[in-house]
Amino acid sequence: MNFVLNGNTHNHNGDGSLAALLVEIEADKEQVAVMINNSIIKKETINKRSLQDGDQIEIITYAAGG
Repeated sequence: MNFVLNGNTHNHNGDGSLAALLVEIEADKEQVAVMINNSIIKKETINKRSLQDGDQIEIITYAAGG
């Protein structure tokens, strides 16, 4: 499956779920904000959300700092 992840083409070999993508890129679902095709994805739906070829995905990771 191919889609755009944070502005770059990405080939995902997982099961096509958002949860699998987060595991693949080593992102903690509790520490990210996700948009797919300009829609914000609620944290409680991450495990249920499927991805499609051509999706535009933006993932922002929270980081502590000051």
